[in-house]
Amino acid sequence: MSVREKAVTTIQNLSVNSSNREAIYSEGGLNPIIYLLTYGSPLAKERAAGAVANLAVNVMNKRKIAEIGGLPPLIDLLTKHDVSEKSIQSAAIALSNLAVNDQNRIWIPELNGIQSLIHVVSTLSFQALTREYAAGAIKNLSHRLENRYKIVECGGIPPLIALLLPSGSGDGGGNTNTTNVAQEYAAGALQFISNVPELGVEVANHGGIGPLVSLYVSSNMGVAGGAGGRGPGSGITPKARDHAITALRNLSINEQYRAAIRAFGGGGALQ
Repeated sequence: MSVREKAVTTIQNLSVNSSNREAIYSEGGLNPIIYLLTYGSPLAKERAAGAVANLAVNVMNKRKIAEIGGLPPLIDLLTKHDVSEKSIQSAAIALSNLAVNDQNRIWIPELNGIQSLIHVVSTLSFQALTREYAAGAIKNLSHRLENRYKIVECGGIPPLIALLLPSGSGDGGGNTNTTNVAQEYAAGALQFISNVPELGVEVANHGGIGPLVSLYVSSNMGVAGGAGGRGPGSGITPKARDHAITALRNLSINEQYRAAIRAFGGGGALQ
């Protein structure tokens, strides 16, 4: 391990602590970490991405990371083939944390971040957690109206719907590595998207009603789990259920979709 790799590994470990995140920022540590995202070795990039993911939890760092040029290399990592999946996963976590900031919700799509995040969600060879974190970033970005259109434009509806389906469900797309939290994030994004009637049409046309109803019905059958559940046996999270209900209610303003929701057994969600 080189000196740089050891140094950034130490910073990543220190950045787990909230007080250290402020110290790293105040001591000028952000710039060299961002530098390593582009020019570091594969290991340095991985550790730097992990550090940025931790540092981006801090409110002040969310804006500063973007202002000093941290967004382009993070987005670039999402589609690189010469980095570890851990690097991609950490970049997705970082972008999810950064996408809580209103200004970053504008900048990330301008840098093709939505398209790159959809690529991660769509790549079934990635680990479940990697896809989950990318879905979390998309969900946070979908709070902004303009981003909902961008998600649809970039083909984000089908992979988000696929994440609603339980592992090993035989959905025809080979989806065997979703998680309960990924279901929650995907349902959250679809909730925001379906709030726009013309985009709700896209959700329905891509077969979203059935999986949303299934999420709602399953949660009523005693399989609801804790908010942090991830494994196949940990159950549907309460937030996933709430997001599914809201999405179905959004879609139900269309009579045809309301009938489809009832046909799938989701009439209770409309009450």
